[in-house]
Amino acid sequence: MDDTAPVETNAAGGRQSKLYNMFILLAPHAQLALTSILRKGGIKYEYENWRKISVEEHINHAMNHINNWLMWQVELRTVGEKATRPAEDELAHAYCRLMFAVELETLEYGIHDEHLPAAHEQIERKYLRRAEGGQPTVSRTFEERERERLADSVGSETGRPDSLGPSSLFGGKGPWLGDGSSRD
Repeated sequence: MDDTAPVETNAAGGRQSKLYNMFILLAPHAQLALTSILRKGGIKYEYENWRKISVEEHINHAMNHINNWLMWQVELRTVGEKATRPAEDELAHAYCRLMFAVELETLEYGIHDEHLPAAHEQIERKYLRRAEGGQPTVSRTFEERERERLADSVGSETGRPDSLGPSSLFGGKGPWLGDGSSRD
């Protein structure tokens, strides 16, 4: 526990150290996929085996999983339903390998978190508003913020950069912003 961390008081009067990490923003389905892979990998290779593998090897394997997913996307676009789904959840496996690489890199070089208090305050000012009772609520959806960001960076009237990103890579198909579908 960090005794130098600022203390905050919640709406009920409870006092605790201010936490700058936003664990509530972790994607629960991705975390579930990750823990499933960790369990299977632990059984197959032994738990903590990943610590015996270099950062470079983890990144290489993550890139392989991403490439397998990309090839499947191209196959879906070209042959449709006849495309063979990869045997593994390629993105989840890439996520797992990148998590291993980040952990090993952080352990070797440390984490530079002195910017966290300022970043947290900036996030609160930009994306959150205080609701009654002091609990933060998201004031705009991620899609709304992303559409604004894209409109500002590309200068497009719709905020949908037709020549950039995954939508152009995969022929405009996919559940991401800018896929050409109307959700307004």
